Amino acid sequence: MRGWLALPDTATADTPAPLLLWIHGGPLSSWNTWSWRWNPWLLVARGYAVMLPDPALSTGYGDDFIRRGWGRWGKEPTPISWRSPTP
Repeated sequence: MRGWLALPDTATADTPAPLLLWIHGGPLSSWNTWSWRWNPWLLVARGYAVMLPDPALSTGYGDDFIRRGWGRWGKEPTPISWRSPTP
């Protein structure tokens, strides 16, 4: 899965930073543009590591990336761990 990992300067193997998983809305959106509104660096400055995944159907990777799962919400392009359990 494509994504970004923003780490504070203080993070090391011996003193890892707490991880915050920041998933964008969507399914059509992306972290591949910069915004003051969705700025992970504010949390990084407070000592958090911030993971910003770009799951399947995210924009910015070409039409084929989106078309492969269009209309298949929650099916193949969605990682199994993110799917809702079926009754």
